[in-house]
Amino acid sequence: MRSLLACLLASLFASVAAIAAPQPDPRPAAPSNAPGSVVMIVRHVQVCRASSVGVTAAPVDFSMCTRMPTERVNPQGTALWMLADVTLPASMAEQREPMAVLVQSMASSAIYWDGVPIGSSGIVSIDPRREVPGQFVHVVPLRTEEARAGVHRLAIALSSHHGPVRVDSPMHVVVVAPLDVVRDGIGAAPAATLVALGALLLAAAYFATVAGRVNPRRDALLLAVMITCALVQSGAELLRLVVPLTYVAQIWRLIVILLAAIGLGAALVAYVTRRFAPTWQRRLLASYGIAAGLTWFVPGFDLRTFVVLGVAVALALGVAVRAAWQRHSGARSIAAVLVLLLAVGGIEGSAFLDRDLFVGITILTLLLLLDQVATLQRAQRAAVTAQRTIERLELELLRRRLTPHWLLNMLNALTAWIEEEPRTAVRMVGMLGEEFHRLAQPIDAPLIPLEEELAACARLLELMSLRTGRPFTIDASDVSPALDVPPAVLHTLVENALTHGRYRHGATFRIREVQDAGVTVLTFETPQGDPASDALPGPTPADATDGFGLTYVRARLRAAYGDSATLRHGPRDEGGWRTTIWLGVTSA
Repeated sequence: MRSLLACLLASLFASVAAIAAPQPDPRPAAPSNAPGSVVMIVRHVQVCRASSVGVTAAPVDFSMCTRMPTERVNPQGTALWMLADVTLPASMAEQREPMAVLVQSMASSAIYWDGVPIGSSGIVSIDPRREVPGQFVHVVPLRTEEARAGVHRLAIALSSHHGPVRVDSPMHVVVVAPLDVVRDGIGAAPAATLVALGALLLAAAYFATVAGRVNPRRDALLLAVMITCALVQSGAELLRLVVPLTYVAQIWRLIVILLAAIGLGAALVAYVTRRFAPTWQRRLLASYGIAAGLTWFVPGFDLRTFVVLGVAVALALGVAVRAAWQRHSGARSIAAVLVLLLAVGGIEGSAFLDRDLFVGITILTLLLLLDQVATLQRAQRAAVTAQRTIERLELELLRRRLTPHWLLNMLNALTAWIEEEPRTAVRMVGMLGEEFHRLAQPIDAPLIPLEEELAACARLLELMSLRTGRPFTIDASDVSPALDVPPAVLHTLVENALTHGRYRHGATFRIREVQDAGVTVLTFETPQGDPASDALPGPTPADATDGFGLTYVRARLRAAYGDSATLRHGPRDEGGWRTTIWLGVTSA
């Protein structure tokens, strides 16, 4: 485990170093077209509609064309020409680097240089049936004689008919630059993304190793979902560097990235709220879901992804800041990373999605991973302490149950049944054996089906009925037998009722199950005792404190649910006693 953690930290530092190192990232807004520039970005073009079914020759007359920024060109549902004059300075020729033309767009493309076709990607056509989707990144090398200094006429034919959805900015960039600079297209940061991807894989391996040893909880699943979504998103970002993608596949890739970002954000909000504010989880997830749905009206996949992640980080940050103010363990470090993510995203803009996001997610994943491991280890220590408390209380309860008075009364009743009705005596001996077996070998499982617990309660009540000659029953018609509950909890409450009530005419105890804000609530009610008996008539100072029975019940609840379970007890207005248990979230 330590070696995995060391590898994870090393990968994290390597990804940060990859971001800090200078990288060739010629974005459209960065370099200029001034003389001596290595990268020539075509910022404005003349756009002409194609007039024939097949686009075979570039127009030479600009008079029928419209001048516009390159990023505003939209060939979706049609075919058109982009025309521009490109001036190559003498410094480019002196550098003697292989030059290339890059067209990065959601369209099929054919490139003409000085009126000569130099490369095509797919088949450009005004007819959707004849178009063959081209690659999103189309790079065409220029021969030495083509890259001479001077003014060159660049013409690009475009068509886009097969996109699964319309995109807001189908044309990304047109660049003339050294081949090594534009070989993989514009906007990729492979070094940082690859290292971040490796760090996330190591995080998943480390988490799987630790989780297998320390009994994972449900929030572990949320962390796994978040890591998976980050892996999918980073893998999709790297896909176009590994596999040449058509513009159709590029659009699907953007959809996958957006969906992975939505899943990542949902898992982040769910994890942080579950960790620090469980009662807020549903409302914040609903708010996030509404915001994620509204992002479809935001222009551009990159901006949609940015907004989705921004909303998720903002919601999680609000919860983390509140938890840090309340001094919750781990909240400050998580809040600090979330603030850093928001700050870097606001500064970097679209570059954040291509590079910085994955390093930030890796850092956040590492913190959540360590926080999860610490939480699980605390839960494990609490479970060990609770188990020791249960074992001590079980011994004490066993000693109190097997008193000479209790045994003498049971044996006297058994003797009477042997003489009067042997079959009943045999059944009584069998039930006594089962009860003693239950006392001698307590159940170690934190939860058992309610059906088993009710069977034990019914057996105890039947024994008491045979011993006293009074009918004792239990009404559990409104509960789900498959519900999991801590063992011996209801059994102990029944014993308490029999011990303190001493009903002269028998009794029926009722168990009810209701849902309260998504939490299962069990209610155990005892009837009013006989006024002539010494049944508890109402609350007394002694009732305000727990005896061994209720202490044992609370210990069982804590072992199964941690601090998320609640027990309350007190007299009913109509007489009798009521114990209410809010079952919490299991720690296993």
